[in-house]
Amino acid sequence: MRLERLDLLAFGGFTDRSLDLSAGPHRLHLIFGPNESGKSTTLRAITGLLYGIESRTQDNFLHSNAKIRVGGHIVDDQNGSLEFVRRKGNRNTLLNPDGSAQDEANLARFLTAIDKEIFERQFGLNHPRLNEGGQSISQGEGDLGEILFAAGAGLGQLTNIQQILKKKQSDLFLRSGANPAINKNLERLKQARREMKEALLKPADYVQRVQAYEQLAAETKELREQVQKRKTRLDRDRRRLEALPLVARRAILCEELKGCEGIPILSKDFAERHRAADRKRMLVEEQRQRIENGLKDLQTEWDAISSDENALRHGQQITSLYERLESWKKTLRKLPDIGAEIDSLQRQIANDLKRINHDAATVDMESLEIPVARREAIQNLFNQYGGLNEKVSSAERTLKELQQQAEEAERSERGSAPPTDPQALAVVLEQIGQPQLLLDQLRTAEKNCNKRLQRAESELQKLDGFQGTLTEVFELRIPSAAKIAEETKLLEKLAKNLQHSIDQIHAGEEKLTEITDKLAAARGKQSLPSEADLAKLRQVRDDQLQGLGLKQDGSGGEWAILGKAIADADACVDILRSEVQRVERRAQLEHEQGVLQTQLENLAEARQEADAAYNEAWRQWLDLWQQHGIRADQPAVMKDWVAAFDRLQQMHGELDDAQLAVREAKQSVALAVNRLQTALRFAEVPAGSGLPEGTHTEQDLAPSEDDRPLLDVLESPHEEWLGDGEEPVHQSSSPEPPLEHPQDLIWLYTTAKHQLEQQRARFSDFQQQAQARQLLKSQLPRAERHLEECNAEMQIWRTHWKEATSYLNQSADLHPDSINRIIHDIDAVLRLNEDRARLEQQRDSIQRESDLFVNEVQDLLDLMELPADEDPAKSVLQLWQELNAQQTNHQQRASLRKQLEQSEQQKSQMQVDWESAETELKILIKEAGCERADDLSAVEQQALKRDQLVLERTSLDSHLQTLAGSGDLAAFVEMVETTDASELQDQVTSEQAELAEIDERLTEQLQRLGQRRSGVEAMDGRGAAAQAQQELQDSLAKIRRDAMDYATLRVADIALQQAIERYRETNQGPVLARAESLFARLTLNDYSGLRADFDERGRPVLVGLRGSDMVPVTAMSDGTADALYLSLRLASLESHLKRRGPFPLVLDDILIQFDDGRSAAALKILAELSQQTQVLFFTHHQHLLDLAKETLQSNEYHSHAL
Repeated sequence: MRLERLDLLAFGGFTDRSLDLSAGPHRLHLIFGPNESGKSTTLRAITGLLYGIESRTQDNFLHSNAKIRVGGHIVDDQNGSLEFVRRKGNRNTLLNPDGSAQDEANLARFLTAIDKEIFERQFGLNHPRLNEGGQSISQGEGDLGEILFAAGAGLGQLTNIQQILKKKQSDLFLRSGANPAINKNLERLKQARREMKEALLKPADYVQRVQAYEQLAAETKELREQVQKRKTRLDRDRRRLEALPLVARRAILCEELKGCEGIPILSKDFAERHRAADRKRMLVEEQRQRIENGLKDLQTEWDAISSDENALRHGQQITSLYERLESWKKTLRKLPDIGAEIDSLQRQIANDLKRINHDAATVDMESLEIPVARREAIQNLFNQYGGLNEKVSSAERTLKELQQQAEEAERSERGSAPPTDPQALAVVLEQIGQPQLLLDQLRTAEKNCNKRLQRAESELQKLDGFQGTLTEVFELRIPSAAKIAEETKLLEKLAKNLQHSIDQIHAGEEKLTEITDKLAAARGKQSLPSEADLAKLRQVRDDQLQGLGLKQDGSGGEWAILGKAIADADACVDILRSEVQRVERRAQLEHEQGVLQTQLENLAEARQEADAAYNEAWRQWLDLWQQHGIRADQPAVMKDWVAAFDRLQQMHGELDDAQLAVREAKQSVALAVNRLQTALRFAEVPAGSGLPEGTHTEQDLAPSEDDRPLLDVLESPHEEWLGDGEEPVHQSSSPEPPLEHPQDLIWLYTTAKHQLEQQRARFSDFQQQAQARQLLKSQLPRAERHLEECNAEMQIWRTHWKEATSYLNQSADLHPDSINRIIHDIDAVLRLNEDRARLEQQRDSIQRESDLFVNEVQDLLDLMELPADEDPAKSVLQLWQELNAQQTNHQQRASLRKQLEQSEQQKSQMQVDWESAETELKILIKEAGCERADDLSAVEQQALKRDQLVLERTSLDSHLQTLAGSGDLAAFVEMVETTDASELQDQVTSEQAELAEIDERLTEQLQRLGQRRSGVEAMDGRGAAAQAQQELQDSLAKIRRDAMDYATLRVADIALQQAIERYRETNQGPVLARAESLFARLTLNDYSGLRADFDERGRPVLVGLRGSDMVPVTAMSDGTADALYLSLRLASLESHLKRRGPFPLVLDDILIQFDDGRSAAALKILAELSQQTQVLFFTHHQHLLDLAKETLQSNEYHSHAL
């Protein structure tokens, strides 16, 4: 697509302005505009035309938003043409030329999926972005992929973008960091979980403490109410005490105001009006006196100025004479010079006539004039003479040179043999291509192979329990996934069973401990008999009764023993009856203790069984892996092990492919070396041509015994080029060693290329010599005929010349140059004669004007009745001086008259102001109720005093009302007046002491209340748990949000790196090769090329070739880095154009920092590029247009001015 026309209909400062950009086939358009001419506006118009005008445009200062329009005409070889107009708006902004809406799809077909961002970055370039790209190259690490990607995508600061991505990732998360956001939130999450676990409800004496707290809170509330009541009473008494002096002062003010009842009430501005009236009357009086004095002075000055109207009446004539005076003097001074010049011309005419054989006294000037027709005939013949004479001489020289060249060509032909045809060697070099690309492919393949091998070795290190090599691991067979899953499932099941048994035992032991503690607590309060104790006592009683039954005559002591046993049993029964609940609880605990002990014994047996089953399954798991030579670990660990093993198996095929690529690259290099060696054997390689040590010998390049032609030998099957014992490439798992002498290929290629240049030069010289000999044979007859024709033309000319010069009465043998000089002398005499006549007329005219001026001066003097002076100039000066003096007097009198009039007006105004001031004073006297103006100050002071008393009383009333609160002021004042001040002061002091005591008790009570509340809250963990739960949820939310941001940044970073690598692999060859050529031209061959090298980390980097040195891009100057970035941008653009077709390239002053040499080279490159696509180059530097005019052909560019 190309832009044929840009219409700035109503945009920025433009109205109905068009740029015709349709010229071709070179489509380089240099658009020049000085500062403030609209260059930037035009650039924005192009973007707005194609993609829409920005909503917040800066181009609406002349045309409103609704009227902004920019149009254009675009052409595409596939889609035809489209003419449209763009308006500013949100929708339907694409219009037809008639103003109707147009579908955006019509324009989209021409844009070919190139949006605004791609257009500005890839098809637009200005100096800041060029400088930005150059700095990115010079300040980066020279990474080849990043440089190519940045240039292709139009990104000037790719390195900064990558650094920003890394920085944002590290700000969010680091594996071993503590400060990043996610790390901090993870730590907060752990802390919240710990606090939540600790914040458990403790049941011990919680209710008791709550009750005590509530009782203390009630007491505190009652005490606070007492404090509030006492504060209210104390505040009331304090206000009464404060009001006592105020009420006394108020009474005094009221008495003083009674004595001011006769003073008039004046307005607020009375004092200011009084002072203004006095000040106005005083100023008016002073100004009136000053004006009267000024009038007297002006009148005195008026009387002192004299006036003479004679000079003023003739002022115009005097002025005219004075203005012409200098001119008159100058013309008089010219007369002697003019006379001398006339005499000089007369002598010069006489000398010139004598030189052409004429006498000045007798010659007729008119007879010397040559008729126009004859003059033209002589001049034409004179003009023809030089050409004819040179033509004859040239024909003679040409014939002589041709004859000499023919003799030399015949001698050279007899002594030389035909050279070798260079076509065969050229075919070999063309088939091989650039050797550096073959070596780069080999290095890339080796780097890729080593990289994959290192990755495989790294994965091998992850296979813990396996001690084999890579080869062994590739051949290793591990248990099937189903078997592993089965064994893993069994182990997990048995492990869960074992853990369940352990958990049950721990739970039972904890419960048994709890029951034992409760049982000990129950026994420790009071020694209670148990059911067993009761049974024992009953047994003792029964035994005693049975014994007495057997002994009917029991003694008294035995009955006493029996009575005691009965009493003990009854006492036990009484105790059991009174403590029946405690007994039942203890019995229940003893029963639960026995049950738990039995359960724990059963659980211990179950754990032993589960432990044995798990150990047996674990032994089977270890045997399963040991069969394959692997020391097994836990199933989760072995799952990662299997994943690493699977990755290694996937790497096996990739490693084989990489090794195959290395062997193929090596064989390509070897094939190229063999083909070059064979080609050089057939060529004429001189002995001792500088072979590198340890590579080839002179015998290697000696002519081959094979007598077949070189092309037949080179077209042999490839198997003949592999050498003895070599086989075609096939897959193998063993890595190949690197090529020993890769420099052989470079040296052979360079030697062959040098040999080809020599062969071409010799063959070309031979062909040129043959063509020259043939040309000489055909040119000799033509040269002889041409000489005869020239001689004939010269003879005809001589005849015509003789006829034309016969009028001059000169010798026929004179050379045409002599005749021409005679004609020039005649013309000079005629011109001198004309100059003399002109000077004589000028002399006469000056004399007439001088006489006229003198007469006018005399007439004026007579008219003014003044005596005349001998020198007219002196008379004119005297008249002029007198006129100036009278004009000055006249102006002074006019100025004084005006001042007198103004003073009279001011005097009248002062009288009006005086009367106004008197009227204002009378008004004030009437308002104050006095008789004279002198009494106004006293009345004013009395009124001011009365107002101050009223203001003070009002202030006291406001203060007293504040102290009275919502009550009536009069009642409050009356109450205060009846209050005893000393009693009230003692009462306030007593109330303050009581309040301080109660307040101190309240403070102590509040402290105890706070302590008890803290104790209750410490036992009730619900608040802390809720807070911990809230912090936990907050931390989780922050982690989720930051994790999403981190994942987005991480994916963007990886995607960017992959895109850079893919772009490098795809475009490294073609783009770098083209950029190499452009870079050499832009640096004026200071750099001969570019190379892809590898740094110490094995990354591909870009270096420049400067002579025999390889210069890293980081060591290049800023200007060279800019040139490199521009080369890569243009090379990437050309690659894009080949794939997608043409699209306009817009450049904005990108050559500001280029010198003239590099700027000229850049313009030449852009002119070549313009044959593929349209190039719009905007600049405000005139010297670039001048440089283009010097460097480019007129049809290679087109210039426009804004």
